[in-house]
Amino acid sequence: MIGKLRLTRDLVNKFPSRVDERGPIRLSDPEPEYYDQTAAQILGQLQKPDELWVFAVGSLIWNPGMEVAERKTGLVKGWHRSFCLGPDLRYRGNPAAPGRMLSIEKGGECHGVALRMAPTDLAGSLVELLKVEPPLPPE
Repeated sequence: MIGKLRLTRDLVNKFPSRVDERGPIRLSDPEPEYYDQTAAQILGQLQKPDELWVFAVGSLIWNPGMEVAERKTGLVKGWHRSFCLGPDLRYRGNPAAPGRMLSIEKGGECHGVALRMAPTDLAGSLVELLKVEPPLPPE
């Protein structure tokens, strides 16, 4: 029989007081100009240049790391949540056994929250978001 697990102050005190929020450690970092170029490419495709929506399915919901102008719940069809992002060494796994993080991949459907980024410094906010939330690779 397995006993009940209890979260105690002693267990909580074993964790670091602050979580590193710099995002995943990638096995290979992108070139320095990657973030600015990717942000410019995304912003260049907007029909309304001051309106960028981000679909959040995980920690972005409660910790977006950007100024949010509007928030709506939503359902995206054709995508589902999956442990497909990685490998990751900062939050999941270790160098000998890198872990995976939750993201979305093709198929099914996914509930989440749509966040409209505040239009002030949209390019700068998007660059910072890309550093911690890499976009899905192109098909």
